[in-house]
Amino acid sequence: MRRKAGDSSPRNRFRVAFLGSSSTAGKGQAFNWIRELSQRQENRFYEFLNFDVGGDLAYNGLERLPKLIECRPQCAVVWIGANDNLAMTFPRFQRLAKWWKKLPQTASPAWFAESLSTIIRRLKTETSAEIRLCSLASIGEDLFTTEAPQSYFEPD
Repeated sequence: MRRKAGDSSPRNRFRVAFLGSSSTAGKGQAFNWIRELSQRQENRFYEFLNFDVGGDLAYNGLERLPKLIECRPQCAVVWIGANDNLAMTFPRFQRLAKWWKKLPQTASPAWFAESLSTIIRRLKTETSAEIRLCSLASIGEDLFTTEAPQSYFEPD
């Protein structure tokens, strides 16, 4: 993804589009590492575009995909799934996400795989972008804790 020295105007920059949730959105408590990258002198030949929304599941990212495709990126970075994982792990978050994110169904491994596969397939067929997939960061929950914010089991 290197560019030659010279014109760094937007039309000549290498366009990198990110699709994800709060890990890449950089709002609220999340560090805006994409803005940080864009401000570094060595990245002046890159244009970083952020198509990320905090709290989103892979299904929501799939809904935003047409806007990412429309920008015609040379590289697409997909880092989504942490909220799918949270929804599958914590019943309270599942209920919140279903209402808040207007999910048509309950989060499941199969639905996550289907959404992510569709994102990848569409990026491959509808763009010429290099595709980069990021693995999920460790969240570190203890499924057997009695602490309310992390408790997997509903209180009696």
